Amino acid sequence: MSDTPFALIQFLLALLGWPIKRLARWVDRQPHRDFSQLSVFGKIGRLALMIAATIAILGPLAWLIWG
Repeated sequence: MSDTPFALIQFLLALLGWPIKRLARWVDRQPHRDFSQLSVFGKIGRLALMIAATIAILGPLAWLIWG
């Protein structure tokens, strides 16, 4: 049996994981601040990030349930 499809899937997952790892390292370097200490743009950015994460998780889940 050929391992080519498995290797291709591993390569694609590694390629997709690279930006996520960079983002995680960047977030880890950011100072920890209370939400009340953030600027308006910081609050909007954090809200946008939470909305994007919620859609990324609940979107496919809704597609599986009702699709």
